[in-house]
Amino acid sequence: MKKPTLYILISVCLFAGYFVSAEDSLEAWDHAGEVSQKPPVRQTQMTQDGFLWLEAENFMEYGGWKLDTQYINLMGSAYLIAPGVGSPVADATTSVTLPRPGVFRVWVRTRDWLPEYHPGRFEVHVNGLPLKPVFGEADQDAWTWVDGGVVQMLLGKNTISLHDLSGSFARCDVILFAAIQDYIPPVELKSLVAERSKMVVTSSKNQGNFDVVVVGGGSAGCPAAIAAARLGANTALIQDRPVLGGNASLELGVGAQGASISLPNAIETGIIEEATRIHRLGGYHSLTPGFHQLCDSEPSLKVFLNTRAVGVEMDGENRIARIKAVDTLTGDHSYFGARYVIDCTGDGWVGFYAGADYKLGREAKSLYNEPDAPETEDAITMSGCIMGGHSIGYRSILTDGPVDYVAPPWAAALPDLVASGRKPRNLITGEWWLEHAGTWDDLYDAERARDELIRISFGYWDYLKNRWHGKEELRNYALVYVPYLVAKRETRRLMGDHILTTEEVLNGTIFEDRISYGGWPVDIHNPDGIYKGNTPYHTNYHIREPYTIPFRSLYTCNIDNLL
Repeated sequence: MKKPTLYILISVCLFAGYFVSAEDSLEAWDHAGEVSQKPPVRQTQMTQDGFLWLEAENFMEYGGWKLDTQYINLMGSAYLIAPGVGSPVADATTSVTLPRPGVFRVWVRTRDWLPEYHPGRFEVHVNGLPLKPVFGEADQDAWTWVDGGVVQMLLGKNTISLHDLSGSFARCDVILFAAIQDYIPPVELKSLVAERSKMVVTSSKNQGNFDVVVVGGGSAGCPAAIAAARLGANTALIQDRPVLGGNASLELGVGAQGASISLPNAIETGIIEEATRIHRLGGYHSLTPGFHQLCDSEPSLKVFLNTRAVGVEMDGENRIARIKAVDTLTGDHSYFGARYVIDCTGDGWVGFYAGADYKLGREAKSLYNEPDAPETEDAITMSGCIMGGHSIGYRSILTDGPVDYVAPPWAAALPDLVASGRKPRNLITGEWWLEHAGTWDDLYDAERARDELIRISFGYWDYLKNRWHGKEELRNYALVYVPYLVAKRETRRLMGDHILTTEEVLNGTIFEDRISYGGWPVDIHNPDGIYKGNTPYHTNYHIREPYTIPFRSLYTCNIDNLL
């Protein structure tokens, strides 16, 4: 096959957490990870006669509800979530104006995220009165429409609110008012997206043609885009979050640390080192400011935030012609023509849309003779962590007196963690090993995998407060926050002409076509996550010297213009 001729320097880096002082008060802590923008409010209107499709993210006031845009490609759109810690959050409110009064049947698209317990219960209030059913009790773990009964709507202004009942991550996507009483909205995702396009006013824009389109603005995507622009390429950087940095952003708070903490007399080098110096000199808590400053300084680089790639258009079987994307806040569509595409989504979504070869899970030991590989291949991956600002799993604060804690019935039942070798240390902010088992699907069922991490956080706080031998240390601490954003570790791997192996890393292999250095050790988390029992929860093969990354590992072997 014809190989790409544009060599893009991609800094490869792995990471460790950053934490703030345990003495932080509630007043000093401002949920630094929650930076999701509220979309510009659009007047909800009847684009189809007799139907009013109200997107939850288009509410005028969110109250204590939060905007979650992580799963747009899996469930259809952004939605509102109520991330309480047992106490209901404040109402989300809005109003709609109708040209005429009438009786409407109300449908609410929601998810009962743990049907055994119905944790996320809420009401929908119309003109101050609750609809008859309680939502979040659908008895199925899937996004579905729930019949809210009929309601009399007024001529002119009508007020609508989401009223949380449980403080346990209730979620709402759409409230649909239908004048046709026997109308039933579609459930299947493709049909749902088509129906939404009829009932919600959106736009479509051609963003132009680029030499390089980088999809994903994390610690791989930002350096790739900056490097391409410095080489003179007309470059677009598409990022589905409101800030740059990915796992290393101020949203999630993972530090970009590799060789600089693994080896003596080593620094990261390259563009990652540039961003790190801005981060340190400015006193910032993440790489977000550094990446934004470096991107802003490149005139041939355009950054598109809150933009999620949802598909590709192909030029034949082996070449990407355009990237299809959606605005995570408004639903507007856009298209990016591309000579070369770099997939830095972390999940390999662009490669998947294009038909690139990929692997998921662990290879059999016979393939590369790696010491920790299973005898037969499987689909197990390493769990991510829920994070927010400087918290991994949760946040607690010191109060003036003792605080009892009773875990919700749906919290994860954890083993004796000390007996199984774990030592709680970051008591205020959580641990990197608050992980689910690797059998949870972080790719195609990512929302449910995230929800399992939420259960683990509540179960872990219960363990610390009520079962741990050092529980007196936390006697006066109260749980105040559990994140809903996920810092992923591993899912899909797009296949190149060379697969970097454990042996090559440990031997410090110097490849002829090397494009960067790596400095983090071989770092393997237990496939059972926090439930691992009396086996090592973490295997770390330390390296003696930096290793290199070959260019052959960074382009796909069957899509000609995809790195």
